[in-house]
Amino acid sequence: GEGGGEGGGEGGGEGLFRVPRYFANDLLQRLSPGSLYRDAWPSLFIGPRGSRCSVHVDTFGSHFWMLLFEGEKRWTIFPPEAAPLLRPSYAHGHDPLFSADVHDDAAAEADELLRRAPRWEGVLRAGECLFVPAGAPHAVLNLTHTAAISCNYVDSTNLEQVR
Repeated sequence: GEGGGEGGGEGGGEGLFRVPRYFANDLLQRLSPGSLYRDAWPSLFIGPRGSRCSVHVDTFGSHFWMLLFEGEKRWTIFPPEAAPLLRPSYAHGHDPLFSADVHDDAAAEADELLRRAPRWEGVLRAGECLFVPAGAPHAVLNLTHTAAISCNYVDSTNLEQVR
């Protein structure tokens, strides 16, 4: 999911939104009411033009999806096996922090490891939904003011990765 300058919100609003059917088998939603991971998502992301989040992976081995209601977001997503090329640091726990900077064109061009990293880059537009698989480093830049809802989730495809 996104962090940094994005301004995410807490869960809530039960009954106001239906999770897209592709993500309906979220095992976190089967936890007891009041559980941290059940009530933490979905999240509302509202961000101004130019706000961004640096390269990161989503927490505890979870998948991530986002449905964009308004605006445009430029996404850069790396396959999990490219993570070593992004100079990860595990000083703060299980989830790595990355020093690679995809938002600074000059720095990215000068970064030989980052240049070698395979990636998908694209623009998410209003009405579109995006999926980020567990363990995939990613970064986001808001090209316009944006509003989106998102969720980290666990299903049978990433259950073994969850920490």
